[in-house]
Amino acid sequence: MNRFIRWILSSLAYLFYTVAVILLLLWWRFPADSVRKRLVHELNTTQSAWLWRIGSLEASLPPGIELGDMRLATRENPDLVLFEADSVRLRPDIRRLTGLETIPFRYTIRTMGGTVRGRTLLHLKTRRITGEETFEGLNLAALTGLRQKLRRPLSGSMSGTCTYDMALADPLRGTMRMDVRVANGFIGLRQPVFGLDQLDFSETTVSLDYADRLLTFARGRLDAKLLGADYSGTLALRSPLFMSELKLSGTIEPRPELLGRLQDTTVVTLIKSQLQSGRLAFNVSGTLLEPGIQFTGASGVLDGIIQGSGR
Repeated sequence: MNRFIRWILSSLAYLFYTVAVILLLLWWRFPADSVRKRLVHELNTTQSAWLWRIGSLEASLPPGIELGDMRLATRENPDLVLFEADSVRLRPDIRRLTGLETIPFRYTIRTMGGTVRGRTLLHLKTRRITGEETFEGLNLAALTGLRQKLRRPLSGSMSGTCTYDMALADPLRGTMRMDVRVANGFIGLRQPVFGLDQLDFSETTVSLDYADRLLTFARGRLDAKLLGADYSGTLALRSPLFMSELKLSGTIEPRPELLGRLQDTTVVTLIKSQLQSGRLAFNVSGTLLEPGIQFTGASGVLDGIIQGSGR
């Protein structure tokens, strides 16, 4: 009996070893370059507004694939890279597999010096994709193409959560909800405001909702040493992308450190006289490329007083 048991165990061990070797050989022979070219072709064929590039594709363990040097641009401006990732790892989520109509995946994206982790469902019949993700440590300074196009410096560490439901053929035909936090950042100002060429902030938070080519900003809050601000508004997407129409409104609370920087005492006195509950109202409008800002005080629009004052 003992000999029989040993024979069974050794046979099973040999069987498992053989299966493992076969699987590894199949994995080693995985036609990575052919799959990469096919994937790029499918993405660029189905998504007419976007231009994808994938530098490499490899099989990975646990079973999945890893994409490297992934870039996304618009067809209207192929040289302007809007997004790039060092790596994207995809693997099937077997525990969530309930039928043949949807395929569940998990993914990890290394991009902008940070990480995006999510899970998604590919709906084969409707050709849609739904999912949720978290992201952390994304450095906005890595958005080189965006910064160059906007002609302004931009930095900060972005984190948050996102849920989405979009069409594979056109991701803009869908819905999305995001809660975003950006810490320890700055944004360049095209025209000086309160004598500032650049606004440094400790934190800004905002909730974003997207549907029908309209991005809605809600419960926006910015905290900085020199000022605080609350804001909300919309961004209506247009083609080309940077001609999208931006409309924001809110209030700004100048802090003593900010007013103390202004050298013109007449301007400081005027600003203080226009504060309502310690705040000034503002409106931002225009294209994403060329937005303009207007402040409103107790007696109306403060035209030309705030921009560049007291420098």
